Amino acid sequence: MSEKRPITADDLYRMHWVSDPAVSPKNGAVAYIMKAVNDQHGGYTSHIRLISPDGREDTTFTAGEQDASPAWSPDGSRLAFLRKKGDARQVWVMPAHGGEAQAVTELKHGVSAFKWAPDGSALLLRAEAPSADEAVGADSGAQAEKAGKDKQPDEKIIHRIKYKADGAGLWNDRRTHLFVHDLATSACTPVTSGDFDVSSFNWSPDGSRIIYTATHASASFPDPDLRLTNDLFVAERDGGNVRQLTDGRLSIGAIAYTPDGSHILMLADDLNCGFATLTRIYLIPVKAARHAPAMRTSTYSSDTPALAICAREPAVRPSSVKTASTSSCS
Repeated sequence: MSEKRPITADDLYRMHWVSDPAVSPKNGAVAYIMKAVNDQHGGYTSHIRLISPDGREDTTFTAGEQDASPAWSPDGSRLAFLRKKGDARQVWVMPAHGGEAQAVTELKHGVSAFKWAPDGSALLLRAEAPSADEAVGADSGAQAEKAGKDKQPDEKIIHRIKYKADGAGLWNDRRTHLFVHDLATSACTPVTSGDFDVSSFNWSPDGSRIIYTATHASASFPDPDLRLTNDLFVAERDGGNVRQLTDGRLSIGAIAYTPDGSHILMLADDLNCGFATLTRIYLIPVKAARHAPAMRTSTYSSDTPALAICAREPAVRPSSVKTASTSSCS
């Protein structure tokens, strides 16, 4: 055993971080992200590694410099992930047994998040919507030709309260919306549009509907930037028949359907104790009226499925564990 010594600054460059585990529905193999400091000590690299079903092998699966967000197709035959192409992140897909990854999206401003359709035929994308003079399918490589246009201006007229954010910098006048990308035809169809940003999103179990969260202007808050809460919406796959399912009382995070599609689970809080309010699990019927008191914290008995809870997304899995509600403030 080597002699113990105090940690030094150089030791920080040797650290590695793991995140985003994704379990294959086909054989139980686990894909995850390995992040490390780059050789120049000026940034980070990340790639996907794969742990065999028996846990004995842990191998490199991709060789990208900034790969992220691995997600298996519903049948486990393919792995999708985010990787930069040009100046923007796109969705890449590769076979589960390895091989060459292929970029399947070409959105002008890239993709920030995605989810597989339940039947594996499409991807639900969250991305910055193009401005009026831009096309959804434009080659992201053209972004480099307009680098000067995207530089931060010497001055800027501010029209909204939330004009900048940590990491992103000044607001670029683009809204974040949802798109359905058909993997067979490469057609990319907008699902949402308007003067708002989509946060969380998910598919219904049959793939016919999409749920998402957003903050809209309301009678109480004509300026949505002043709201600390948001709302849950459901729409058809093509973006039609949009319905608001909550009444503005909650700050909603991750969302997911129950397996039978009759209810939606939400990680949310009512800000009853301000920013110290604990997150709770809410269950809301899909067919509930917008202002009906349909929301309640979930309690599952021994003969119903249990909630598998993590900080990112709720999921329902068969079990006999009972999950009880707790106080918002303690």
